[in-house]
Amino acid sequence: MLEHGYSGVAKIADRVEYMLGLSATLGGVEDWMWNSVAENIVFSEDRAERMREENPWAFRKIISRLLEANRRGILES
Repeated sequence: MLEHGYSGVAKIADRVEYMLGLSATLGGVEDWMWNSVAENIVFSEDRAERMREENPWAFRKIISRLLEANRRGILES
């Protein structure tokens, strides 16, 4: 998805938002899935930097959704 630049990062952010919606309504999104998102997107310095460069607003949306999941108790820290 990163090869698609701005729109690719936006699509990744959309998928994270869909995960939050699915988890909030139906459950079934396990902690390892959230942890995988955090590790592969946020905590991977190379990917995080590339996503920030391509689409900082979508990257911020991803961070916001992870924080929201944590606040709601969907994602255990």
